[in-house]
Amino acid sequence: LDRLVRYETYNGGWFYYDFDAHGQNPSEGPASFSTAAGLIALFEAKESGIAVPPELVKRAMTRMKDMRLPDGNYLYGLYLQYYPEHPINNVRGSCGRNQSCNLAMWRGGSPLVGEAQARKGLEDMFTYQAFMKMGRKRPWPHEAWYATSGYFYYFGTYYGALLLDKLGDGARREYGEKLSAMVLPYQELDGSWWDYAMWGYHKPYGTAYALLTLVRCSPKGQP
Repeated sequence: LDRLVRYETYNGGWFYYDFDAHGQNPSEGPASFSTAAGLIALFEAKESGIAVPPELVKRAMTRMKDMRLPDGNYLYGLYLQYYPEHPINNVRGSCGRNQSCNLAMWRGGSPLVGEAQARKGLEDMFTYQAFMKMGRKRPWPHEAWYATSGYFYYFGTYYGALLLDKLGDGARREYGEKLSAMVLPYQELDGSWWDYAMWGYHKPYGTAYALLTLVRCSPKGQP
């Protein structure tokens, strides 16, 4: 919680770089998926009894609203607000991060996202998953079609699985097999999963995301 407070961007939410000022508080505006991940962590912290500053959540939710496009996709980051038709903001570029954003908005009580929007986001991911796969394991970020990057892949499936948690067993029966099919075929010979060569921890994070996804793909009590 201390780190999320410390590294909040100057206008709310979170990004992962500060290319310009290199300040203690990042001078860049937020990215949609990092802000979504931060919000979901804060909601879980609050449910665990940790006192979460309400203004921290409010600012992040406001930025999420700012980054949500009328078609239900999300800007990669707030810096693209005047370039909404950039390829990365198209559904083919956004479907890997829409799941985290929809979950954060829904859990945060936004009237813009509910079950219908969450289901549409999942269906879009299955429809356009080929564009997520194009970026998987590429050595350079955002070089694939629609500027997708490898690290969207298991991030997207994991937050898709968390949406199944919220939607319930009916959604697991409806979407679980499709979601597991995005993960199971890509297990490496050493037992790991990975989507982007990120220093030395791409296999641990990829494998964790894959396993946390797979355990949510079947209705409770079923393998």
